[in-house]
Amino acid sequence: MKTNSITIQQRVKILGAIIPLLLLSSNLLAQFTMSGDIRPRAEYRNGYKTLVSPNHDAATFIDQRTRMNLNFMSQSYTVKVSLQDIRVWGSQPQLNTTDGLTSLHEGWGEVFFSSRISLKTGRQEIAYDDHRIFGNVGWAQQARSHDAAIFKIKSEDYTAHLGLAYNQDGASLSGTIANNSSYKAMQYLWFNRKLSNLNASFLFLNNGKQGYILDTLGNITGGQDYYSQTFGGRLEFKPANATIHLAGYLQRGEEADVAHTAIEAYNLKIDGSLPLSDNFKATLGVELLSGNSELEANTKNHAFNPFYGTNHKFNGHMDYFFVGNHINSVGLNDYFLSGVYKKGAYTFAADLHFFQSNTDVLDDKEFASTGKSIAANNHLGTEIDMSLAYSVANGVSLKMGYSYLKPTETLSYLKGGSHDERNDWAWLMIVFKPSFIGG
Repeated sequence: MKTNSITIQQRVKILGAIIPLLLLSSNLLAQFTMSGDIRPRAEYRNGYKTLVSPNHDAATFIDQRTRMNLNFMSQSYTVKVSLQDIRVWGSQPQLNTTDGLTSLHEGWGEVFFSSRISLKTGRQEIAYDDHRIFGNVGWAQQARSHDAAIFKIKSEDYTAHLGLAYNQDGASLSGTIANNSSYKAMQYLWFNRKLSNLNASFLFLNNGKQGYILDTLGNITGGQDYYSQTFGGRLEFKPANATIHLAGYLQRGEEADVAHTAIEAYNLKIDGSLPLSDNFKATLGVELLSGNSELEANTKNHAFNPFYGTNHKFNGHMDYFFVGNHINSVGLNDYFLSGVYKKGAYTFAADLHFFQSNTDVLDDKEFASTGKSIAANNHLGTEIDMSLAYSVANGVSLKMGYSYLKPTETLSYLKGGSHDERNDWAWLMIVFKPSFIGG
């Protein structure tokens, strides 16, 4: 008589077949991770980036980043694919079939030739030091990524990266046109050395932009490429409980304009932080970014360009300076004081900025009434930024902020709008960072 019972020997055989599969699956899961990033953010804008005008209506909206990150890691290589969807709530119909809002944020592979040498190539975020020259622009919902290749060398004493990029609008049979990118070609070297109480970095960036000429039909054709060089570094000292940062960069080269304008610019920054209690830390500092005087015929471009940095992190959260604006302008002197208080799941931060132009601003009112070109007061305004973050649970956080700018008349000469109106900005954001697999 036949039975459906399984003998001990059969069970051993089945387990012998399943165990290797389980071990293989656990190994694959250890190598593969899948995570997300979902963050709706509501904003109230009333003087964000530029001064409001009388009878101006404030803007209010909700936008959202939805990102899926896939990582595969093995002993010899690593691969990452990051897809994201960026949208404003209500910008697409509810019964929409397609909207074209999904894009590839990152898609790269890194091969390890040895434990110290690797090559990372593809679309990727590039961020170094305090993100002043290279940053991922994480505050912006879309963030920033580059199409580049990076050779890496890492030892116990130092880290060195050599980055290379070459951009084109598309594949073609003739000519080279790079109209859609911030640069046509880019090469950089980043070197970092860490000691017991010192962290030192050096950066050299060779940034190439394409000059354009018109053919007989008025179509844009490729012209000569022009390069600028940014070089300098950043030092971090940690004497006792304090932290001191010192950074400086120079820019030289040529602009990709008709005059091939020579570039001579600089950026200097120093700040110091000190914990005043177990929960509170204060920071005091100044940053100088050179600019072009409005009272002189500038034969050279003295305006420093921070290029690909996370500029929202610097010079006030209302983004009046160097966040898609204030390039080739009068520069900036930013004197700042900030404090961060952390306790439990809460983090409160407040920043105070006192802004000045780095060089002369034309007094528009005096020029309009008398025709005389004289310099206005170089004080641009004072801004206070406040933010609060609360960790709701592992992978979930609630963040909010409010900023207020008290502008001067000089700032209205630069930005337009009215310095007599109230200029403020508020936001509320919830961030989900789930780990679906691994992590």
